Amino acid sequence: MPQMKPLLWFNLYLYMLGMFILFFVMMNYLFIYKNSKNDLLSENKKFSLVTFKKWLW
Repeated sequence: MPQMKPLLWFNLYLYMLGMFILFFVMMNYLFIYKNSKNDLLSENKKFSLVTFKKWLW
């Protein structure tokens, strides 16, 4: 593999970091949408991770 330029490595790092952040944001929204119905139907109003994620977003 030939030696790549440092600017290309930096652009690749920024691109992969952006894709990583977008992937985790989409996973968080999918987790909220999947657990929203049974969390709303639950009777106990204790502190859970789903309500904390809803408050966080």
